[in-house]
Amino acid sequence: GNDTNAIQDTAGNDAATLPATAVDNGSTVPGGGDTTAPTFVSAALDTAGTSLTLTYSEALDGTNLPPLNS
Repeated sequence: GNDTNAIQDTAGNDAATLPATAVDNGSTVPGGGDTTAPTFVSAALDTAGTSLTLTYSEALDGTNLPPLNS
């Protein structure tokens, strides 16, 4: 039976009882987009010791920032 404490869909069905279904994230990026995360390359501190510059293997996405507590 369905358990009100379980993860459920909007109809109240437990997720454990849902049939296996393919998932499409709706991406419109050709080829699925970039799936490789940037990697850390280097760090540099300015001579005053007030600015730390981190360099990565590719540009970071400034529009999709991680949560502050991550």
